[in-house]
Amino acid sequence: YASREGNLGMFNADKVYTKEELDEIREQLKNTDSHIWHGFISFNEENNGKFQTQEQAMHFLKQHFNDFIDRTHLDKNNIILMASLHQDTENRHIHFSFFEKEPTHLDKNGKVGFSMKGNFNQNVIDNWLISANMAVENNDDFYNARNAVIEKLREMKATVGKEFTDQEM
Repeated sequence: YASREGNLGMFNADKVYTKEELDEIREQLKNTDSHIWHGFISFNEENNGKFQTQEQAMHFLKQHFNDFIDRTHLDKNNIILMASLHQDTENRHIHFSFFEKEPTHLDKNGKVGFSMKGNFNQNVIDNWLISANMAVENNDDFYNARNAVIEKLREMKATVGKEFTDQEM
């Protein structure tokens, strides 16, 4: 739900959050010992028009946010992401916050806890920004083609493995 004019509501890469889901996330935030990371992704004038709807912002996150997390020390499957597309300034931008669901990191004494690293290497951020900007400027054509090739290779690998297994029987 939208909390102010110009804010299209809260979502992640897969869905728009309901009020009940946001209430649950707020409760988790109150009780977590995880770092809570936040920031924004701002789009230049040429790309502003590509982010008119939540669906467009969600598509961007689905295509690119996990790539960012994969470059860090965090596990993309252990993240709760909240984002909102803001249209109330000259530059459209996506505000985001995320935190770890569960403690999974071992400290030097072998105790499991949340990540102690609160910052990301600047090279990780810079390289991801370059990659994401190129994708936006090129309408994801390169990335869609890359993803299609990777999926085809996975299918071929599964088929080859199955044929080999079938021949052994």
